[in-house]
Parts: sequence; C-alpha cells; structure tokens
Amino acid sequence: MKLRIVAGKYRGRYITAKGQSEKFRPTLERNRRAVADTLQPFLAGARVGDFCAGCGAMGFEFLSRGAKEVVFVENNRSRVQCIRDQCRKWDIQGSCRIISSDIRSFVKKCPDRFGVIYFDPPYDSEELASLVPEIMSLLHPEGILVYERRRMKGEKKSTQTREKNLIKRKISGDSVMEFYKNNNMSLFEEQ
Repeated sequence: MKLRIVAGKYRGRYITAKGQSEKFRPTLERNRRAVADTLQPFLAGARVGDFCAGCGAMGFEFLSRGAKEVVFVENNRSRVQCIRDQCRKWDIQGSCRIISSDIRSFVKKCPDRFGVIYFDPPYDSEELASLVPEIMSLLHPEGILVYERRRMKGEKKSTQTREKNLIKRKISGDSVMEFYKNNNMSLFEEQ
C-alpha cells in the first residue's frame, strides 16, 4: 500500500506500507488533507504527537507542513519498522522520535508536552477512546488534540458541539475527526 503526502516540503512523496494486515486502516488522503489544512496555522515549529501512528502518514504530513518534531507512538512492530524505514529513506531521523509502546503506558509516563496531537486508535476500542482526557493533559496550554473515530449510525454532519473542550467536528464518510482544546475557545471558522 502506498500513501501520498499531500502538501508541503515532502508533497508527492509516498510512504510504502508493506505487509499490513486487513485490519490496517490508514487515515484516508482526503481526511489527512482536511485535518492538516485545518491545523496548518499551528504546525510551524511545533512538537507533534502521532499516537497510534500506524505507518505514520499523518505525522509525516505534519512534518512536511512545518512541524519541528514528530513523536510517533505505535505498538505494532511492523508498523514501527515502516516508520523507521521512511525516516531513513527521507533522511529525517533528527526530526522524528519513534516510540514502540502501548499508548496507555506511553500516556502515563510521557513527560513531553505537544502543540498538536493526532490520536487515531483502532476504531471501536472504547478503552482507547476513554484516553482522550488523559491525552489532553499532554498538550501545551494552547495545544490541539485531534481524535479520529468511527462515525456512529445516524450521526449528523453538524459541527455544533456541546461537549467539554470539543471545538470542532469534521465528518467524512465513516470517519469523524474531533478537535479538542483545553480552553474550549473556538479557533476555527467553518471550512
């Protein structure tokens, strides 16, 4: 499987994810573009976390668009190797930290703070979904968390939210990308 970087310094380059199982579900290109376009003003010089990184497509997209450092957290060994191979291929090891760990363990021990975190756990994992508040504690005061999940049956495309700290919701196909911020201020105009 090949995944294309959509914009920025590495635009048009491909990430090759070999030998992935049928359960492997990378974020679709159109969704990566929508999220990265929305976060573009916050990426320049930022430390970014790509949690449950898969093959790292979202983290590489952020790096391409100006992030200073990406911390990839993934527990699947073949996916971790895919990220390492990509970093070597593009000679960007200095801008990437790759952590092979269960996300729950990582969140409990992480001393770092991030400007942006992208959290894309396996769909339908309620246990991992419940980590959203803990992951928010890893943000800088003005940081943004994007949580990708499965769209629930009957969920409308409304972006109106009343949930604490949820400032924007984008729905695309069977995916929902929710944007969280600690101070609950709306940062985005409707796109």
